[in-house]
Amino acid sequence: MLGRFVVRHGSREIVRFRTQKTGALLACLARHRGRSHARDALIERFWPDSDLKAARSNLSVALNALRRQLEPPGFAAGDVLVADHARVSLNPAAFTTDIEEFEGALHAAEAGVGAPAAAWAVAVDLYGGDLLPGLYDDWVLAERDRLRDAWVAALRQAVRALSEGGEPERALGYAHRLAQADPFEEASHLALVRLYLEVGRPQDGLRHYREMERLLREELRVEPSETARALAARLRAVRPASRPPVPAAPPPSAPAPEGRDRKTRPRPDVPQPFNRFFGRAEEIAHLTGLLAPPDAGPPPRLVPPTGPGGAGKTRLAVEVATRAGVEAFPGGLWFVPLSALDDPLRLGEAIRDALDLPRSAGGSNGRPALDEVAAFLNALPGGAALLLILDNFEQIAAGGAPVVWTLLSRVPALCCLVTSRRPLSLPGEHDVPMPPLPTPDERPDTPLDVLAAVPSVALFVDRAQAVRPEFQITPRNAAEVAALCRELEGIPLAIELVAARARMLTPAQMRARLAERFDLLSSRRAADRADRHGSLWAALDWSYHLLSPGLRRLFAHLSVFRGGWTLEAAAGVAGGEDGGTSDPADALADSLALLRAHSLIHAAESSEAIRFGMLETVRAFAAEQLTSEEGAEVARRHAVYFREWAASADLTGPARNPWFQRFEEEFDNLRAVLTWSLRPGEGDAVVDGLRTAVALGSFWWLRGHHSEGRRWFARLLEAAGDAAPPETPGLGRSLRVAGTLAYFQGDYDAARSLLERCLAVAEAVGDEPLRGAAHETLGSAAYRQGDYARARAHYDLALACARAQGNAANTASVLGNLANVAQSTGDFDTSRALNEESLAIWRARGERNGEARTLHNLAHLVQSQGRFAEARAYYEQGLAIHREVEDRFGMGNTLRGLAEVAIAQGDFAAAGAHVRESLALARELAARPSLVEVVRTLADLARAAGALEAAAQAAGALERAREEMHYPLPPVDRETYAREQAFLRDSLGEAAFAASKAEGGGLSLEQIVVLLERALEERSL
Repeated sequence: MLGRFVVRHGSREIVRFRTQKTGALLACLARHRGRSHARDALIERFWPDSDLKAARSNLSVALNALRRQLEPPGFAAGDVLVADHARVSLNPAAFTTDIEEFEGALHAAEAGVGAPAAAWAVAVDLYGGDLLPGLYDDWVLAERDRLRDAWVAALRQAVRALSEGGEPERALGYAHRLAQADPFEEASHLALVRLYLEVGRPQDGLRHYREMERLLREELRVEPSETARALAARLRAVRPASRPPVPAAPPPSAPAPEGRDRKTRPRPDVPQPFNRFFGRAEEIAHLTGLLAPPDAGPPPRLVPPTGPGGAGKTRLAVEVATRAGVEAFPGGLWFVPLSALDDPLRLGEAIRDALDLPRSAGGSNGRPALDEVAAFLNALPGGAALLLILDNFEQIAAGGAPVVWTLLSRVPALCCLVTSRRPLSLPGEHDVPMPPLPTPDERPDTPLDVLAAVPSVALFVDRAQAVRPEFQITPRNAAEVAALCRELEGIPLAIELVAARARMLTPAQMRARLAERFDLLSSRRAADRADRHGSLWAALDWSYHLLSPGLRRLFAHLSVFRGGWTLEAAAGVAGGEDGGTSDPADALADSLALLRAHSLIHAAESSEAIRFGMLETVRAFAAEQLTSEEGAEVARRHAVYFREWAASADLTGPARNPWFQRFEEEFDNLRAVLTWSLRPGEGDAVVDGLRTAVALGSFWWLRGHHSEGRRWFARLLEAAGDAAPPETPGLGRSLRVAGTLAYFQGDYDAARSLLERCLAVAEAVGDEPLRGAAHETLGSAAYRQGDYARARAHYDLALACARAQGNAANTASVLGNLANVAQSTGDFDTSRALNEESLAIWRARGERNGEARTLHNLAHLVQSQGRFAEARAYYEQGLAIHREVEDRFGMGNTLRGLAEVAIAQGDFAAAGAHVRESLALARELAARPSLVEVVRTLADLARAAGALEAAAQAAGALERAREEMHYPLPPVDRETYAREQAFLRDSLGEAAFAASKAEGGGLSLEQIVVLLERALEERSL
């Protein structure tokens, strides 16, 4: 009852009940063990709004359903559920509850039974989670709060007892749980921080203090107490005993990027199953033995469980990985879904995203995703074993197998568990075929308990109980259930599809209807694919033909989606011939619910709505039900819907990030639209594809999909042809977005080529806004490369375009860019005048983003003149606006500016907090120029704090990165930089300075970040 509501009897579990009220009734009876309840009292509690006759009937039905579940064959009536015409109870001798065990342990600890530390730890560990999640009856809510409060109090006692008992390391684990359970109580966090100090881990304590400080400020708008600040000061005063070594580049890959949570041991990152797993004991033991050899020898590097669709390969892989866990793979364990992937060239990107790595800028100066993956995995501490589960590999097997081989070759600690319908045919592969589940033999006298333990039968019963909780194997239906499982040949998906009909059909009726589909399919044998399992396809075909004609049509049309869909998308794509649904939204929702009830689709809650999806095997079957003409029409509607949907996005201000999240969720569908637009013979599809890609423009660059965006534009522009007439719809704006993506990646030569072509198109068709935009981005590319004369020339032309059109926003934007050029060339007065003119326009228009950018420019200007208090005020005003409108680029730049001001003012703690937040944003956005600037600020902080060797190494890495990117230091900063280098040379000595700088030149930006972070941690910053 704690954490989840489940009834266990031996290996049998009951987690579903006829209705939620039936489950709540059982929970109430179990919680009050030994109490007999009057029927009228139960009726008043659970059916207060029903008339008496209906309420009594509801109670009787619920009790009968519970009796069938709690007293299966072999139990006598009343063994568990005791009921007569007046009262109801559970037999107290028949069960116990985890609540009683938890409360018993609490009482023992309070009474001083046993050692205090052990007693309180036992009580804490018996709390499995909040009481009856999902139930919100008044008695549940009150009891839930009471039990949770008791658990939190027990956690405090456990931490205190373990600490006082001389077990601070063990106390740390309980203190972590206390801080998570009671996050807004400062004392809970301070208990953890003090323990970190006690065990000699002051840096970890300081990191947690900063997290507590952030939480209190953001959530409660309060500052840490004086006691907390004094503890933080003690942490900062502690110096570590020794310096960690400089991280070396892990050959043969390039160094790894830092992502999120890189300093903690990874938890198994696999999907959590929603239902039970049956059978496969032999396969589990075999695979677990392979992956975690009992003799501690090295496991095979490549293990593909193979078998037909629906055999349960994914579920087996998840089960084995979960059981092996971090004990077998302490380096990390990740699940990589590939069912929506149709391009093996994107396998590296899929793995990178599963690892939760930030997307790098890529392009000519960046690295392929596979390089980032190999570098990250190689850089994990200790060379510990790693596991990737590559799921649904068959559709990319031919092109994907070499990618897997390359990754295994480059990451010695890596193992891959690859679910596929066929082996990969690579050296060292250890194929594990997946046979069907065992089925019962044909003996008529098999005892019911023996029959129920056969894995295929157990699966059938479990899935039947999902739709009809009281379903049991009885003497009447046992033979039919056994025959069904044999006829379905133990294929798990086939069994699940048939069992989903248990609400309306008996097992005998299921067999009769299924036999019709077997007969029909046998006549189509010649058309069957080699990897199709007959019983699975028969089950799908049978389930499909049990649907109404409208549901069959909807089911087939839904196969066009990739990566899932929402109710709105289904209405727009999979409805009537006109592209919309002929049913009201409620009716369509009901239709989707029916398909889900029949196990043909699945559903899960996303950020904003319920998303539906299909297993790939089911989707392939659904697609085959469409004629070629129907398939083409549905694909066209899919493309039209998502093109118009993308074009409707509001990508300005606070609305932008929610839209970006929607784009992420629909990314596979958007890719399918772009792929469709490249198919030959689709008329204006390429033009439509260009428009769709343009609509995604800011998403491509702000969410870090730079490389993929550029690839799509390259393919679309190639399809449009170099000789495409300038008036081709979408051509000019496609060139501008493609050029902007190249600019954001630091690929300035490619950016200039694309933008100059865009400029030619704009001039040919007389598109003045586009001409101005092209000049402005060309100016920015020139500015980044230090060519200020060319930058000013482009900006002047862009300004003339904006003023000629009366476009105040573009005018203000270009004025701000001209102000940057003036500042970079030392003309501070002109820079301030231009910035103030720009700021006035933005404020008059109420454009908060523009206002914040200009405040940043003004802050940077006065900072360069040594007016730090004024700079800080500008930065803080701008940061508040950037946070308000969720402009993450602006937030990162402004935080970096605040860090630089704090360094100049000697507030190194504040500088560290600002620059780390800026670094996280730069990584998240995969903006390489921003990363260069953040590393420069980190190096400034290291130098100011006395970490001179690290600062010199950073100088070498930065100079190399700037040279590779054609991204020189602005002239206005060069004198300051020369003074800083001279200081380092004088302080370290010529030889040591040159050696450190040369060493840094061999490190990547990501490696130098790790080095600088360690140097700062040594100084408690």
